[in-house]
Amino acid sequence: MSHDTVEVVTPRVSAPSSPTREWSRVTFTGITPGNPPCVTFQMALTLKSGKPRHLAQTVRVTDGTLLLRIAALEPGTEIRVCTETDWAAEGIPTVLKDFCPV
Repeated sequence: MSHDTVEVVTPRVSAPSSPTREWSRVTFTGITPGNPPCVTFQMALTLKSGKPRHLAQTVRVTDGTLLLRIAALEPGTEIRVCTETDWAAEGIPTVLKDFCPV
């Protein structure tokens, strides 16, 4: 009786080589002090089943002027945010790049 060996090859999915930007509609929830400080927001999603789901995300703010602008907002304010994720960097950091009121 012979035994054949089957090799299973899992394709590797490579991350983008350059940072990617994305705009999202979110609800601002607050700022966390730190170096760099972070902004937390929440977005509402609807699952395929129709059930609502809330997702919270915290992103770094490296631009001082942007931090001052967002600090003037009240928690609960709806805004559109532009975030940038650097897939090639260690820890895959996501940074706030811009925002505007809805």
